[in-house]
Amino acid sequence: MNPGYAGRAELPDNLKALFRTVAMMVPDYAMISEIILNSFGYQDGPSLAVKIVTCYKLCSEQLSAQKHYDYGMRAVMAVLRAANSLKRSDEADTPEDQLMLRAIMDVNYAKFLTQDLPLFRGIISDLFPGVTLPEIDRREMNTAMRKSCKNLRLQPLSPFLEKITQIYEMMTVRHGFMIVGKPFGAKTSAWKVLQQSMGLLKDWYPEDPRWSHVHTTVINPKSITMGQLYGMFDPVSHEWTDGCIPIYYRNFANCKIGKPQDRKWMMFDGPVDAVWIENMNTVLDDNKKLCLMSGEIIAMTDVMSMIFEPMDLEEVCFLLSLCVCVCFLHAESLPLSLSLSLSSFLQLQPYISTHHQASPATVSRCGMIYMEPQDIGWRPLVDSWLQRFVVKCDVQTMLANVKKDPRVVSGEISELEAMKTYEGRNFVMDQRSQAKILFLTEWLVDPCLAFLRKHMIEQSPTEDHFLVQSLLRTMEGIFENLLVGANVVESMDEVKSSKGRGRKRSGRKAGNDDDDDDDVRKQLRDGHIESVFVFSLIWTIGASTDSHGRLKFDEFLRKLFESSSFISEELPSVHRGLIVRGWKCPEQCQSGKFKFETPIPTSSGDSVYDFKFKCSRGTSSKHAGTWIKWDDDLPTLNLEGDVPFGSITVPTKITASLNYFLKNNIAHNMPTLICGPTGTGKSVCVQNVLNNQLDRHKFDSIKMGFSAKTTCNMAQNIVDGKLEKIRKGVYGPVPGKRMVLFVDDFNMPEREIYGAQPPLELMRQLIGSSGWYV
Repeated sequence: MNPGYAGRAELPDNLKALFRTVAMMVPDYAMISEIILNSFGYQDGPSLAVKIVTCYKLCSEQLSAQKHYDYGMRAVMAVLRAANSLKRSDEADTPEDQLMLRAIMDVNYAKFLTQDLPLFRGIISDLFPGVTLPEIDRREMNTAMRKSCKNLRLQPLSPFLEKITQIYEMMTVRHGFMIVGKPFGAKTSAWKVLQQSMGLLKDWYPEDPRWSHVHTTVINPKSITMGQLYGMFDPVSHEWTDGCIPIYYRNFANCKIGKPQDRKWMMFDGPVDAVWIENMNTVLDDNKKLCLMSGEIIAMTDVMSMIFEPMDLEEVCFLLSLCVCVCFLHAESLPLSLSLSLSSFLQLQPYISTHHQASPATVSRCGMIYMEPQDIGWRPLVDSWLQRFVVKCDVQTMLANVKKDPRVVSGEISELEAMKTYEGRNFVMDQRSQAKILFLTEWLVDPCLAFLRKHMIEQSPTEDHFLVQSLLRTMEGIFENLLVGANVVESMDEVKSSKGRGRKRSGRKAGNDDDDDDDVRKQLRDGHIESVFVFSLIWTIGASTDSHGRLKFDEFLRKLFESSSFISEELPSVHRGLIVRGWKCPEQCQSGKFKFETPIPTSSGDSVYDFKFKCSRGTSSKHAGTWIKWDDDLPTLNLEGDVPFGSITVPTKITASLNYFLKNNIAHNMPTLICGPTGTGKSVCVQNVLNNQLDRHKFDSIKMGFSAKTTCNMAQNIVDGKLEKIRKGVYGPVPGKRMVLFVDDFNMPEREIYGAQPPLELMRQLIGSSGWYV
C-alpha cells in the first residue's frame, strides 16, 4: 500500500499492529532490463539496458517537472515491450541500437512539452551517437488521415498529423493512455481523425491486420455520481445496478458492439482525479480486468483501449472553450464583453482554480500524449470555418438538387428556404469574401492578441484560440442576419427569371446585367464585411478586459488602423510578441494605405465600444450599413401605472449591448457565459431578455439557480422535469419551440476534495454532447 498517494489513507493503529511491516527496496532497473532484453533475443542486452536507465535518469534531472511525466519501472517496461514488438516485426535485420532508439522515441517523445523536446533529443544523441532512425513509410496512413481531415473539415497540418501518428503508436504499445492538453489542442479531433482513418485503411486494405474499424463511447466521469459510473447496490433491496462503465465495458468485451476484430475505445472526456480513477488500476495494469463491487470481474480483450482526455492531471477542464459568447460585466462602468455561446446562459464569477490530482500509480499505468494549442495555432480555426461556407457546384446544379429535396417535394419548405440552408449552410461565401476575411484576420488578430497579453488585465482567463473562435462565431451570427443565402438566392432568382429580365431589359446587354449583379453582391459582402469584422473583433478579443484596459485597447486599435509602425516604437513588448508569432503587416496596410469603406466614427470622448454596426439588409433605415451609437438605439422607457420600483430597468448603452448579443446568440443557438462581480445586473438583464424580448411562440425558458449544495442529479432533474418526451431517449420542449436554459450563480456548487464541480461538468456535457445519461 502507498498511504502517501492521493486517495489513499493510513491504516488505523489497531489494525496496523496486526500486520508485519515490510519495506520494499528500489529494484535494479538495469538488471531487470538486461534479463528481459536477453529473453527477447537481443545480443547487446547489457549496454542497451544501461542506456534505458541512464536516459530516464537524465530526463528526471534535466527536464521540467510535469504531473504526467513518469520515469519509473512501468515506463521502463513500456520501452521493453516496444523493443520486443520491433524485434519480432524486424525483417531487415536492423541494428539493435536503432531498434532501441526507436522504442524509446515511440514511448516517450509524445508526452514531452515543446520546451523539453530539445533537451530530450540532446540526451538521446549523447546515448546513441551516430545512430539515425530510418524514415517509416506511412504513405497509406497519411493519405487516409488527409482524407479524414477533409471529411471532418479539419486542416491537415504536419504537427497535427504527427500527433495522430503518435496516438496510433501509443495504442499499439499501451492499452490505456491519456491525451493531455489544454482546450483547442485538437485532442478530440485527433482521435476522431484516427478513428475514421483506420476505418478507411481497413476498407482499402482488408487483409492488413494493422487496420480495423473503430467503435467508441464517450463518458464524462465527473458529470455523474460514483454509483452511476461504476454501479451500486440499492440501499433498500440490496439489488445491484450497473453503471455506465460496466455496461459499455461488458458490451465491448463480449463483442456486442461491432465485429470481434474491430477496435473498441472507451473515451473518458473529463477531469482525472483520485476519486474515480483509482478504481481503474486493475484495468490499466497488466491484469486488464474491471473488478466491480458486485463481485463480477470482466476481462479486457486485446482490441479494447481505455483513453482519457483531461486538460491536465491537476486542473479542471476549461468550460469557457465550449461557450460562444462570454459577456463580462464590470462594477465600475459596467462595460460588456463578448466571446462565445449556445442557447443556454451560464452565469459565473471570474474565478477558476482547481487542484485535481492523479496519483503516480495512475500516471505510471498510462501512456501520455501531450498536445499543445501553440503547435496548431489559431489560423486552422479560420480556414476550417471558411470551408463551411464553400459550395463547389454551380448554381444550376444547386437548384436541381434543391428541387429533389424531400422537404421541397412534400411542400414542407419552399425552394428559397432550401437554397438558404443548402448542404447545412445558412449562407455561402464567394472567393472574394473569403479573401477579405483572411486579409483582415492576418492583419488585425495577432496584434490585438499580443497587445491583450502584454498590456491588458482579463476578468477571466482566456486562450488565443478561444477568442478567435468567439470572433468567428460572432461574425457568423451577424452574417446570418445580413447575408442568409444572399448570393445563392440572388443567383437562383437570376436563373429562374433570366428570360423575364431579358424581356424587360431588352435594350441592355447581358454583360451589363452581370455587372449589376456583381455590384449587388459586392455591396452585400464587401460593403459590410469589414465593419462586421471590426465590430466582432472589438466585442471578442477587446472585450475580455476591464474598463481601464478598454481605454488602452481603443487607443491601440485606432492607431493600428492608421499604421502599424508605432508598435515597434511605442510598444516594444508587443513588438517582441509579434516577432514570436511570426506576424508581418500586409503591404497594403502599411503607412495608412488601407482605408475602410465605413470607418468607425472618431468623435471626441467616444470609444470603439460606444458604437455598433447596424447592417440590416433590405431595409430603408437611414442607419442601415452605418456605425451608430448604442445610445441612439435605446427603447423608450414607459412607466405606466404602479410599477414596482425593483422591476424597473432603465435602458442604457450597457443593457442595449448586452441585450443585442444575448438575442443574437439565442437566435443562432450559441451558448453564452456572463461574468462579473455581484450587483452588476447580470441576472436582471438576462431575465429581461427571456421574459420580454423573445417570441413566446418560438421560445420557452428554464430558469434555475445553483447553490453550494446543488448536485448533478438535482440539476438534471430540474431540467428533465420541464421537458417533454419526444421519443425514446429524446427529450425537448413542445414541438415548434426552442428551450433556453438560464443557470444563475453558475460557480456556486461546492468543490469536491480535488476541486471538481459535478454540476458544471454536467452542463459541459450538455453543451458538448447535447445530452446526458438518464
